[in-house]
Amino acid sequence: MGEMLKPADEKIVFSYVSTKDWRALSEFLELCVCFMDLTQAFDSSGYSLLHIAAFKNSTRCCEVLVNYVGRRSSSLLTSWINLRTKNQEGFTAIQYAAFNGNAKVCRLLLGKGADLSVENNHRINPVHLAAQGDQPATLHLFLGAGVDVNAVDNKESSGLHWAAYSGSELVLHYLLALGANLEARDREGLTPLHIAVKMSEEAGHTRIVRFLLVKGASRQAKVRFLTPGQAGSSPPRPASAHRGGGPAPRGPSRPQGARLARRVPHDAHAAQEAQQELQRCYHILSSSLVQFHF
Repeated sequence: MGEMLKPADEKIVFSYVSTKDWRALSEFLELCVCFMDLTQAFDSSGYSLLHIAAFKNSTRCCEVLVNYVGRRSSSLLTSWINLRTKNQEGFTAIQYAAFNGNAKVCRLLLGKGADLSVENNHRINPVHLAAQGDQPATLHLFLGAGVDVNAVDNKESSGLHWAAYSGSELVLHYLLALGANLEARDREGLTPLHIAVKMSEEAGHTRIVRFLLVKGASRQAKVRFLTPGQAGSSPPRPASAHRGGGPAPRGPSRPQGARLARRVPHDAHAAQEAQQELQRCYHILSSSLVQFHF
């Protein structure tokens, strides 16, 4: 398909993508006499160049990489887009874009063959990632493309469980407006309300708990003989992905690198795209959303 990247060239390309220097990346690739097979390049953590670009929320780098590989082979590009990270998590590029709320990158990847049915190693899908990142723009995009609003991961945690765990207030509104199951239970019998009660201790407020109650969440839903009102003294969290060695905890961590992703500043271009997409979502769902002020 093309020449393998030489170690020196690979280091340069990864440096440009990691620093989001899309201009230098584009110039470097255009100067290459032969096609460089970027799809075979991985860093020491098992991330491809496209994974890093999406993780860093660099729309322009994603565009440069996709256009370069796509000019060579559309089938190669599609396979690369749906490739999972070579580590214990196994995330795809569109899943990182989902967490960052980058609807433009998600559309770019979907237009080139991104498969929304591809899950990570813990069956976490793009809806779960959008819920964790509190990103209604990408959530709306995926649900419009047919992803099940009640899809669960390998521990039966739904998007609502993840939203309650992550304190994702905007996504909670959207998921419930679009018919998510408020009483869904994970493998351990926990509802989103159980999760919200526990996480309210860390958040320092009870807005999500009160919102779920207003929407009709059952106060009497029991798990191991505990109602949501008693869950604050127990450690329930969504049973899902575990990172790191040793025994898996009852609850999930965020996807690998997600806490770092929150601290990566969005570039102005991506921020503008996200704002426009969010406004479209508000317009579409305004008739079904009820505003609550706690």
